[in-house]
Amino acid sequence: MNVDEIIGSIVAKKLSNKKYGRYDVMKDFGLTEWIARKHLNSANLIITNDLKKKVANGLIELTPEMEAEIAQKETEIETLQSDINKQFEGAKIVTDTALTKGNTDLDMQVNARLLALHDSILDLPFGAEEENLPKPVIIGCKRPLFLSDIHFPYHDFKALQLAIEYGIKNHTDCIYLNGDIIDAYQQSRFNKDADSRNFQTELNMVRTFFSMLRKVFPDIPIYYKLGNHELRHELYISQNRGVLGIEEFQLEYLLHLRQYNITLVEGRQWARFGDLFVFHGHEGGSFLKGGVNAAQNTAKLLQKNAVIGHIHKTQSYLFHTPFGTCAQVNYTGCLSNINPRYVGLGNYNLGFAFAVIDENGKSNVSNIVIENNNGTYSLRIAV
Repeated sequence: MNVDEIIGSIVAKKLSNKKYGRYDVMKDFGLTEWIARKHLNSANLIITNDLKKKVANGLIELTPEMEAEIAQKETEIETLQSDINKQFEGAKIVTDTALTKGNTDLDMQVNARLLALHDSILDLPFGAEEENLPKPVIIGCKRPLFLSDIHFPYHDFKALQLAIEYGIKNHTDCIYLNGDIIDAYQQSRFNKDADSRNFQTELNMVRTFFSMLRKVFPDIPIYYKLGNHELRHELYISQNRGVLGIEEFQLEYLLHLRQYNITLVEGRQWARFGDLFVFHGHEGGSFLKGGVNAAQNTAKLLQKNAVIGHIHKTQSYLFHTPFGTCAQVNYTGCLSNINPRYVGLGNYNLGFAFAVIDENGKSNVSNIVIENNNGTYSLRIAV
């Protein structure tokens, strides 16, 4: 037996006794990822062929379930082998097509080096596979209410009430909580006041908010998008290995989202209502821009209708493309303290958004400012 056959046999034995994946093979034999996949696939082939031999020799009875399992395993082996071949053939194809046709000393030297490259290139590990971005959430609701940057426990009680009342009066069929609903103050990397409200207080407030929403809207979909403040908690958990990977410490469980039938939208995910794209604003896309002219700069790059939070400022910009179409980007105000301690007297404003999606998926967004004039609150539609 050669080295490959020996490793394949060892992996097959380990695989038949317990769950054994490519990362285990890489660790045990010091192999790169695609080499490990090759041996793992060989091991699966050994196990499958051994099972077929036992059936042929009458040692075990072939049941319909076993037959289906063998067929499925053979398909998986064939598919993975095809992917492996493509990886390994890539270097050979490049080398073969690069070989020169001349016969001078220089040509022969070039070809010798190309062949040496082909023989040794697979000693270099393949690049790590990037984790794919989560798929967008496509939502079919026609009258969504967008509430962003509430920052419990630093919420503005009256502004939040007015935003929800607006949704009720305009027959909202969906509530989209567009990030930074909880502040996660104590998990911040910035300097913290030890006397400020703790994380448990924040959790209790958000749960009370959910309970209230479900009393008012018992049967409409509610979505909770993770913003950059929610990601404070995820980062905090990732740095504390004692609780890493324990579901009960994840924000989805701590906030009782399942109990209140609220759908989680991941931090890097985005949502779409018809032609309307919805981001919190922290996702890191090159088209999401902040600053004084955030809506204008984003519209020029995104060229899609959008609702975005994050900057605590109401901005709208209508962008006309060279093809006669228009795209409107709306940054919404917040529903929290507009003069927080870390900003002082700033230029944040209260606000939210509401959209109507027609039967063709065309959106019409009302970007609404909430004005507070010495305790008297009023609504003004920016667009």
